[in-house]
Amino acid sequence: MGLGKGYGAGVSGWIFWPMIALVLNIVFSVLFFHVIRSAQVKGQNMMVVAAVNYVLASSICFGLSWAGDNLAFSGSTLFWGVVQGVMFIGTYYLICVSMSLRGMAIATAITRLSVVIPVLASIFYWGEIPSVFQIVGILACLVALPFICARAHRAGVNEPLGWRGILIVGTLFVGMGVVGVASKAFVESNVPDAQTTYMGVLYGVAGIGAIASFVFPFWRTSFQGVWDGVKLAVVNVVSILAFLVALDQVVGVVAFPVQAVGGLLANTLFAAAVWQERFARMTLVGMGIAVMGLVLVNVK
Repeated sequence: MGLGKGYGAGVSGWIFWPMIALVLNIVFSVLFFHVIRSAQVKGQNMMVVAAVNYVLASSICFGLSWAGDNLAFSGSTLFWGVVQGVMFIGTYYLICVSMSLRGMAIATAITRLSVVIPVLASIFYWGEIPSVFQIVGILACLVALPFICARAHRAGVNEPLGWRGILIVGTLFVGMGVVGVASKAFVESNVPDAQTTYMGVLYGVAGIGAIASFVFPFWRTSFQGVWDGVKLAVVNVVSILAFLVALDQVVGVVAFPVQAVGGLLANTLFAAAVWQERFARMTLVGMGIAVMGLVLVNVK
């Protein structure tokens, strides 16, 4: 989500700044997943990481709204902010689990492909008419899913995903899709509230969800992960700010495909180079289909 009118306008007049901002968004989105994976590998309490991340991000967003003198809360802001916040903490947990099962690259690819769900909602609920390219792109993304998730490649052994893995990956795909639908619904409500206020609500709800998890003894065995949560919050907010600046000058038809495809490829390369993740041939085929599909989904 963006940060309301006016933010980023002062710097977006630079000739090359919009595309630099897009590149920064992609880089920081990769770092977002990297911080999660790194904290996971170090054995940090992932709900501590989540709680610090979301509470701090919420505070930053509300601070931006206060600085912009727009802290109004409409019914749409509260309702869709709560819906998206609940989805955020749920999908955060699923991302952590899917990373353990399938690695960073495949987990992030699923989150990118979930853009299909809000696109379908735009077609069937908001009455937006898709182009032939978008229809082909949606079908390509759906075809890519089983290829990407089919097998994990570890130490030369192809491992089947299993029913538990299919359920986790499928729920992550749907959950991230609902996140996109909630964002779309908030935008379509046309309320005067600052988008940072909406973001503050959804991050705040996610933070409450993370804190509530501490009622379970399992999440109270360790409280390590505060610093990783701080890093995650900073990366999170910077990524959003960079994308907002880009959207201020770059048309969506260019910005969204570059973000989706660039993010998918960057995450895959990063996972291979830094985390030494290796992929079965079917997974690579799925990645290729997904790249084409994501480009076409955003072509009108």
